[in-house]
Amino acid sequence: MKKVLIGKSELPGASVGERQVIRDPVGTWRYADSWVPVPGARDVTLTERFSPKFVVNGADEVERVVVDAASIKAAPDLLAWCLDAGTVLRSGEEVFEVLVPFDLWKEREQIPNELFSPEHQGDEAEREVAAAERRFREMERRFEAASRERAEVLRRYADDMTRQKAREITGLSVGRVQQLISGDSMEDVEREVLELFENGPLRSLEACVERAKAKGVPLAKKALLTRVEELKDRELLEEGDQFSVSLTNKGAAALLEAQVRGQVEDGG
Repeated sequence: MKKVLIGKSELPGASVGERQVIRDPVGTWRYADSWVPVPGARDVTLTERFSPKFVVNGADEVERVVVDAASIKAAPDLLAWCLDAGTVLRSGEEVFEVLVPFDLWKEREQIPNELFSPEHQGDEAEREVAAAERRFREMERRFEAASRERAEVLRRYADDMTRQKAREITGLSVGRVQQLISGDSMEDVEREVLELFENGPLRSLEACVERAKAKGVPLAKKALLTRVEELKDRELLEEGDQFSVSLTNKGAAALLEAQVRGQVEDGG
């Protein structure tokens, strides 16, 4: 089983072709070196691998899954749990089938660290379309990085160059130049706030403020609380008992996206 360390998170990994891929906290398979989502990638499932039979009720709803003993014997690492969780059917002393509740089967159906990638495992049409989409996504990622770099340079020299001169060089309107210069640089602050919760929940506002001070997050108490509330509204953070706040899976994925983007742009 492969694991890859990203930031402070250890994520499931696999290989497609000659490239390493990672499954992020919300289940998206991404190339480890660029963080670009693998086009059309999906988890391989037990149903896909073993083709079990299904038992349906009068309303045509699946109630149970019939797993044959040969499949369990061939892949005990994936199916041995069925013997404990299901109803075992025997012929004499020999097990020949196990009936597993469908809800339980669905909970455990994803095969750990295994994916189907159309570019690498599909038919000719799927491979070509997926490869073209991957190249587009990689180019789009580079364009986004170049756009951020341009805005950063414009901000760096905002006091040394007139907006008119910047317009002449870039071909942008003066208004757009100003927008880039004064653009919200809170993206980095947002990442820093999410990182406050990277090691687990914070149990109080005071604990959040203290950790922010220790990490040098440039927000006063009121501004920090406002940012935390915004991130909760966007379902990147969630609140438990009292003030206890922690990352959601969506928040963990967004944090990893920012961390990996920084590594990729820095050549790491």
